[in-house]
Formats: sequence, structure tokens, C-alpha cells
Amino acid sequence: MAIAAGLAAQTACSVPIALVGALAPALQAELGFGDGQLGLIAALYFLVAAMLAPSGGRLVDRLGPVLGLRATGAIVALSLVVGALARSFPMLVVASLVGATSMALATPASNVVLVRHVDPGRRGFAFGLKQAAVPLAAALSGLAVPMIALQVGWRWAFVAMLVFPVASLLLPPETSIERRPTATHDRGRRPRAPRALRLLGLVGLLGATAVGTLNPFLVRAGTEAGFSVGGAGLLLSVAAGSLIVTRVLWGAVLDRTGADPIRVIFFLLTVGSLGYALMGTASMVPFGIGAVIAYAFGWAWPGVQFLAGVRLWPDNPGEASGLLQREALMGATAGPLAFGVLAEHTSFGTAHGAAAGVAAMAAVLAAVVARIVRAGR
Repeated sequence: MAIAAGLAAQTACSVPIALVGALAPALQAELGFGDGQLGLIAALYFLVAAMLAPSGGRLVDRLGPVLGLRATGAIVALSLVVGALARSFPMLVVASLVGATSMALATPASNVVLVRHVDPGRRGFAFGLKQAAVPLAAALSGLAVPMIALQVGWRWAFVAMLVFPVASLLLPPETSIERRPTATHDRGRRPRAPRALRLLGLVGLLGATAVGTLNPFLVRAGTEAGFSVGGAGLLLSVAAGSLIVTRVLWGAVLDRTGADPIRVIFFLLTVGSLGYALMGTASMVPFGIGAVIAYAFGWAWPGVQFLAGVRLWPDNPGEASGLLQREALMGATAGPLAFGVLAEHTSFGTAHGAAAGVAAMAAVLAAVVARIVRAGR
């Protein structure tokens, strides 16, 4: 039940922005906005979530994760209803910003639920499965293009996704309601995060800057590479589906082998950078292969990162999650905004090449952090 609750909340908070990206051609046609404005929606979504993430993590540590899980459900439900009713670009922005606030609670709350309710020997699998919620939201949003949006209209896609916030409201385990403030919080002092954790956050910032270009732009860039709108939506579903598998797989590998999670992050980011480079060719076959690699490897690291983070700061798992989430969301804010402007003024190929370079930088920094942790500094 704990894993299901975390999965539902993580999926729910990812749905509003995933839908906007998947439905971008239809939304742009009806509401009248360009690629730069599409990037702006994604940037604002992640910026709001980033600003609230540390406070959300501290709140979860003090009051218990059930608050975050159920608040996530209520907030996302409101966001989807507003999105379904949107008649203008500003109204779509409002719907997205409402949904963004749920991220600040959903990730810390779902992480703390897993720490409290899952055996340590299965946490890698649990974190991987929980983080598979993000590509699950993208995959379902992609499927919503040919199955719902092209059949009965994009508004019904927003309505269909209400199942996830409702699940987030209903599934939290009752035992997670208890308050469990740490001794540090009781003394009224805010603890300082370990150095390695702060540097790991910078890895996430760079990695997410590259990752933030995928969901909002894959369908749009896919049409430029030669795919039909429906075909690009299916590609999004396939690529995101591959990420679901790899996130769970790498979590299970960590449980079975005891591998250093930060080294795994280095490997995933390195391979992922190759996927962005292939997408930069802007030709159908390389683009499709690159999209799968970029998702399956370049975006498989967040669950591994959160597991590493709660290990580095076990006394404050919610705040550790909030710190990592803040940095990743700052990257996810900068990525779509810069990518959208670059794509609009140059080409999608150039923008994907830049994303490949940023992912490679994140991999180099991950290698540095792994050495620091091994040295005990």
C-alpha cells in the first residue's frame, strides 16, 4: 500500500505538465501560442515547484507524509479541471501553476512513506518503482493523443487523468499520519545538508536541465523530424514506457548488488547524453532511437538519486528529498525555457545538441561526487 500511495502521488503531480507537452499541437492550434510560450509554461511549472520544495520537505518531516499525499491529490484534481475548461493561454498557465504546487509535497511525502514502510533491502526497487510514475504520466499522456484527443478532443484527456489524483487521496497508509519530528527540528535549529548531498543536487540540476526538454517538446520536435502527430505521441509513449522499465530495473540492481548509486547515476547520464545527440540529427530513425535512449538512460537517475540522498542524510529524509528536488526542478525550469527559445530561433537539432552537452557535464560532476563520497569527505 505504501508503494501504491507513493506511485499514485508521484504520477498525479507529473500529469498536468506531461499533458501539456503531449497535447501541445492541439493546445497551440486552439489557444494560439508558440513554442517559446510552451517552454514558458514548463519553466513556470518547475520554478514554482522548486521554490516550494524545501519547505514541502520540512513540512513532511514534521507532520508526516499523509498530508503531502492527500494534498497532492486535491491540488492536481483542481489543476486538471481548470485545464479541461481552459479557453485561453493564460487560463492554461493558471491550471499548470496550480498543478505545480503539488510537486513540492508529492516527492518528499512519497519518499518518506517508502523510508518508513519499506524494508531497507527492497528500497532500491521501491524508489525505482515510485519514480517510474513520472514516465508513466508521460506514457499515458502520449497515449491520450491518439486514443482520446484525436477522437473526442483534448479536454477529455484532462478529465481522464483525474483517476491519479483521486488515487492519491484514497491510498495513503493510515500509519503514516503520525508526526515524527526529528530532534533537530525539536531544538528549533535548521540542519545543514552534508556537502556530498549538496553536490549531488547540482548533478540533478544539470541532468534535469537536459531532461526538462523531453516531455514538453518531444511530440513537437517529432513532427519536425517527420513523424505525424499521432506517431509522435506513440513515440512519446514508447520512450516513456522504456523509462518505466529502466527505473524499476536499476532500483532492483541496487538492492541485489549493493552498487554505488552515484556511480550508477554517472553511467546513466553518460549514455543518456548520446540519446540527446541522436535526437539532434532531426531525422526520423535516429530521432526515434535517440528518444528511447534519452528516456531510458538519461532520465533513469532520479530514483537512484533520491535513494542516495536519503542515505546521505538519514535523519531528515524529507528535507534531503526537498533539497534534491529543488535543484532538479531549477534545472527543469531552465531547460524548457532555454530549449524553447533556442529551437524557435535556430532548430530543434541545435537545441538537442545543447541538451547532450549539458547531460555530459552532469555525468562528469557525478563522477566527482562519487569520489568525494568514497573518500568520506
